[in-house]
Amino acid sequence: MRRNKKGGVAGGRKVLRTVSTTDSIIHGIAVYMEIANGAHNELIRQKVLPTGIGIRLQVEKEFCMNLLVNMCHLKQSHIQKLRDEIHKDEEKFNKDVLAFCDAVVPAKKRIIQSKNFNQEVAALLGRDKKAKQGRIII
Repeated sequence: MRRNKKGGVAGGRKVLRTVSTTDSIIHGIAVYMEIANGAHNELIRQKVLPTGIGIRLQVEKEFCMNLLVNMCHLKQSHIQKLRDEIHKDEEKFNKDVLAFCDAVVPAKKRIIQSKNFNQEVAALLGRDKKAKQGRIII
């Protein structure tokens, strides 16, 4: 499966450059790696990074890098070109990083509204799968 990407004009006719599914997957992995790295740095800067989430983001970043190097057999120069392409639109990248940070560590406080407080706390901690999650009040 191929999808079209922007192309150019050669010899008076329009030429479309196609991108394979593999290239699309590689680009997606690189984007996620950079967003995870940016989110890790941003949460450290904001001083709201829990230890477990910090370790998880570092592991995901390293996992993506190992996928690109060992499974996709990309050289460091090609990975650097992907990084440069991702950081090309810095405003969009920062917006994506802040959205990812908000999803990982919500800025809004969670207010528990339940008659059974112990069951609600167990649901928030993931120990009780049958209990429903606490509501987020905006």
